[in-house]
Parts: sequence; C-alpha cells; structure tokens
Amino acid sequence: MKILCIVQNDWAGVCYGLSQAVNRETDHEMRVMCKNPHKYGYAQDMFELKELKGFYQEILDDSDVVLTGQSQIEYIPYNIPIPDDKIKCIWHGGSRYRTNFKFFNRSVHPMFDKVYALHGLVGLDRNNILLDQPFDTARYGYVVKDPNKFVVCHSPSNEKKKGTKHFIKAMSRLKKVIPSFEPNLIMDRTAKECLDLKRECHVFFDQIAGFDIPYEAGAIHGHGLSLVESASFGAVCLNGGASNNEPIFRVTNDDDIYNVCLDLYRDRDKLEIISRSTREWVEKAHSYKAVANQFIKPLEDLI
Repeated sequence: MKILCIVQNDWAGVCYGLSQAVNRETDHEMRVMCKNPHKYGYAQDMFELKELKGFYQEILDDSDVVLTGQSQIEYIPYNIPIPDDKIKCIWHGGSRYRTNFKFFNRSVHPMFDKVYALHGLVGLDRNNILLDQPFDTARYGYVVKDPNKFVVCHSPSNEKKKGTKHFIKAMSRLKKVIPSFEPNLIMDRTAKECLDLKRECHVFFDQIAGFDIPYEAGAIHGHGLSLVESASFGAVCLNGGASNNEPIFRVTNDDDIYNVCLDLYRDRDKLEIISRSTREWVEKAHSYKAVANQFIKPLEDLI
C-alpha cells in the first residue's frame, strides 16, 4: 500500500514522523507533500516546487491512500483534486482546534473513508480514530538526570496559547526556595537545539492554553509533540489536560506548577519513579511502532 500525505503546514514535523513510522515499522510506503518548511527545522519530506508539479502528480497517481493532515480550515491543500479511486483520509490535529472551535467542520467527514484525530480532540467526533503524535523513541532514549541540579523547561510555540505567563510566575517563586533550580524557557531554537536542551530536563511544562472553547462532553485538551520529546528523555511532564492513563500532572495555573515542582524537588525518589513511568508510557503510546499500528490497521481493513 502506497500512502501520500498532503499538508499545508506539517505541525512540528508530525506528518513526517508518521511517514517514518510507516516506512520503518510496516511493509507499506508513505510520503509527505508539505507546502511550507517548518521555521525551526523539523524534518520534512517534499516541498511544493512549480518545476516539479509533474513529479507530484506522478506520486499522487501511484498512491493507494491520500491523507490530508490539517490543523487549518482548508481540507484539500493546494486545491489538488483527489481521484475517486483513492482511499481518502483526514487527520485532525494542532493548536487551532484547541483554541478556535470554528476550524472543526464535521460536515466534511462524509468525503473521507477514515477520520483520524489526536487524543486531545476526542470530543470533536466520536467516530474519530485516535492517533498519537509519533516520535523516534528508539533514537531518543531515557537520560539519567544530574542529581545536583533541578531543571524545569517550557518550550512555547505561542506564549498566549501555551500559558507561558503561568510558567514564568512559578519559576520566579521557585528561584527563591531552590538553590539548584534552573528554569529554561526554550524559545526561537531549532528542533535539534530544543532536543539537546530537553535531555537534561527534570520537569517539563507543556501548556495551559486558556481553554474556554465549548467542546462536547468528553473532550480532553491534549499535549503537543514538545511534551512527547521531553517525556522520551524521562522528564516528568505537566500539562493543562491529561487522561487517567497518562503519567502527566494536570496543572491549571502558576500555583499548580509551583507546588508540583517543589514537591518533586523535595522528593527525588518520587521524581525518579514518575520519570521512569513517563518514559515507559511514551514508548507505549508514541513510538513509531505503536503509532504505525494505530494508523495502518484501519486502512488495511479497507484494502
């Protein structure tokens, strides 16, 4: 089975990661056609070049499945018509859905054979197939942290949406009570630089995104790939929303962030236990093998 993903913007290289998962862990093939390269250098597959349009048409014609990966309102990027004989899928994801409900349009679903969504968007439609963000956990494994330090990181793509002000307030308070405390606000860094900094991180705060959108009952405001990256190194993670089966601390303000961090600093045994369980969870949920299976199995049912 040959799969082509067409996307305007590959949020944090997630669609590229999915293609790597499929290519490494299954007998199928996947390519990603992305219009805009990521400004922080996340790996991506192909870009739209006018002189290569015939090349892309050839790949489209040769594909069995076409996936549109969207966090935008445009459901068919580039206005490329998808032939009727192709299996058509869509993958909902990204912060736009978490901050503006209008970007979700259920009426588009009858156009697609399969509808995927990130876990954080579970409340949008009960017929969605839940698909985690893939990460190369085999390459980026657990890192033993320096016991003489206490490093807390946050890497916001958008300060207002991520709730960065809560992080800054909490860090200012922690500086006064923890001698070895090292806050790290990771901004305007390349993808590689972010990963290098996260290796030493004891605790990672992901986001508290002012979630005031009236989602349907059961919606969970999920985490981003930045949290997945940190978790792969064994960082204990804090987030505005988490399900019961995730070893993630739910925090909603700077008091929560401050209290969780201070407790983990004072109880290093607890920090170690949660760190290990976080790594185990991310391997189970977000590894290439796990996500490739989540994605491919529903498609194999259609072949």
